[in-house]
Amino acid sequence: MNTCSRTCERHSRPTLFSLTFAGRGFEKDQEIVLAAARNCGMILKFAGGDCQSDKEIVLAAVRAHGRALRYTKKLRGDRDCCLAAVENTGSALQFCSRECRSDPELVLTALASAPTALQYASEEIRANARIVAV
Repeated sequence: MNTCSRTCERHSRPTLFSLTFAGRGFEKDQEIVLAAARNCGMILKFAGGDCQSDKEIVLAAVRAHGRALRYTKKLRGDRDCCLAAVENTGSALQFCSRECRSDPELVLTALASAPTALQYASEEIRANARIVAV
């Protein structure tokens, strides 16, 4: 379990909802959201404005908690964001774009920590004996 998961599970209200209770505009302030995302990636869920499509914020979020990738629509196809997400949590592969789920390096990285992530890989990758053998 990554650090963010432990923190968020124990302190979910103060951590995850801090942006919603901080007052108007804070959830759109990129500097504040970036700082929050470094502590707990799942804060991305509550980020507003362009924060969910800001690569620096999304990278910080997925490095803290890989499954935070689910809260960005625009960067699910960004190889850097997907690689950072699956390095943190292999099951984050399910939130990657179809193209990224067809990338052997990304899939192998995901499988290193979560063998069950194979179910999210493309059909072509699942048919690849070299990858399935891992």
